[in-house]
Amino acid sequence: MPRTSLSHDHGGHARGLRFEHRHPQRVGLGREDEEIQIGESASQLGSPEDARKLGPREVAFQPGTLDSFTHDHDPKILDAGGPEPSLEVNQGPQVLLRRETSDISQPEGVSAIPASSTGMKEVEVDPASENACRVRVYERTIGGPLYARTWDPTIRSYRQVALEHSNRERAKDYALEQAEALRKGQDELLTGSLTLARLFRLYMEHRSPRKSAEVQKADKRRVDLFKGVLGAERDAKRVTPRDWQEFIDARREGQICGHGEAGPHERPDKTQCPGPTGRRVGPRTIATDLAWLRAVYNWAVDWSDAEGRRLLSANPVRGYEMPREKNPRRPLATADQLEALLQVSDQVTMEVVPEHPLHPEYGLKTDEPKKLATVRSYLRELLILTNGTGRRIGAVRTLTFADLRLDVKPWGAIHWPAHSDKAGYESTAEISVEVRAVLDAILDERPGAGSAPLFPAPSDPTKPVDKYFTDKLRQRGIALARRKAREEGRAFELPSRWGFHSFRRKFATELKTAPDKDVADLGGWRDVNTLRQVYQRSDHESRVAALMNRLELREAKG
Repeated sequence: MPRTSLSHDHGGHARGLRFEHRHPQRVGLGREDEEIQIGESASQLGSPEDARKLGPREVAFQPGTLDSFTHDHDPKILDAGGPEPSLEVNQGPQVLLRRETSDISQPEGVSAIPASSTGMKEVEVDPASENACRVRVYERTIGGPLYARTWDPTIRSYRQVALEHSNRERAKDYALEQAEALRKGQDELLTGSLTLARLFRLYMEHRSPRKSAEVQKADKRRVDLFKGVLGAERDAKRVTPRDWQEFIDARREGQICGHGEAGPHERPDKTQCPGPTGRRVGPRTIATDLAWLRAVYNWAVDWSDAEGRRLLSANPVRGYEMPREKNPRRPLATADQLEALLQVSDQVTMEVVPEHPLHPEYGLKTDEPKKLATVRSYLRELLILTNGTGRRIGAVRTLTFADLRLDVKPWGAIHWPAHSDKAGYESTAEISVEVRAVLDAILDERPGAGSAPLFPAPSDPTKPVDKYFTDKLRQRGIALARRKAREEGRAFELPSRWGFHSFRRKFATELKTAPDKDVADLGGWRDVNTLRQVYQRSDHESRVAALMNRLELREAKG
């Protein structure tokens, strides 16, 4: 195969570096006998000291330039440690091909070698041993999706994968990771395996963005969890029942935290996590994480890349047993509990900034700097809205003025956008007279319009309150209700895990005599079976009524 090379010479001529122009075996890039001479002397190429100074640099060529450009260090003139990995740039029109773990600058005075033809090319390289750890990234159409490939000596051919994106920086990082993995035998190019790292990356790019912001955050945590426990380079098809059970045991015993770590560490948001607390984790929490992993695999079975190839042919964890709670705690709110909380709700306060619409000096121009003000919190409104609509607290707290449809008869309606719903379910549902009264009071107290939040955060009125703030209001309300009950000589006890979601169960149970479809539309349930099996509860009154209306079966006469 024709090549022009310039390599180390003990006689003091050209030193240390070799640049090669190779012709592909399959696609002609020029004349087969073409030879191009570069750098005849050390003065053109530089000294060994110059070679040591070569630093990282990205190499890019315009269309019609060098088609295969290889740069190798001579170990004899390098610092101790042996040869460094090399960089390969393979140029179809505007293509970057990067290899392994170090970038090499082009020496001064040596320019890219123009090819004898232009246009889109698919390049084949001599399958020599030096290609053993070389990863190429290339594109087939200008600006199109990128691909990666490497030589497989076992089949004397190339293995390739579609990267399903056109981001060159990410493609180069991928090439570096795979070149490193080639040396460890963990790459997905030669093994043909789909690693968990790649599976999760594709899921986060193509599926997770379709979910709400809160669920996307949970997805990121679960990616860290399973990469930490199972390993990022694990073959996605080789998650065994043993791995499944060991994960359940480790989480149940509190040996790993929700990010898959066994000790203190830094979370992705740069905050510190103390690590596992040692407290046992309930079956529902573990099952939720495993259900997410199963859903990722189901997505991989259905999703296909730009070439129409599916990531997986089957779900490898299908049929694995989920941990189940024999007696799940799903507390149901009652009207008495709601009334007790409403009686003390106005005593729960919050501090707001001067820019907040509830601040006493909001909109007033004064020479003196304004201070924080203590005002009544949103607890009353949140309680009535969650109880009256049956919606999740996450959907209620993120409502905007634009979501209100108060012209709908008889009392109005609320548009529930998909981004605020846990399942991404968009709907519009009518409201009750109690809910309408609360909305009218909000509009009188703090008028707003458009995308302004109905419940602005105390420290930043442009954003809605977060779940931690609403939960803090709930806890303070419960504490006040208990204190009031003790002062009056009565008991006020709530079951564990009692929260805003208990009103969603209350809503479903109180309407269980209505048609299931109507209740599902009002409360935002997409699956009627979930409504009946999880949210609607048996209660004393309905059981007694069933007994009173029991019909006797008799044999037909005549």
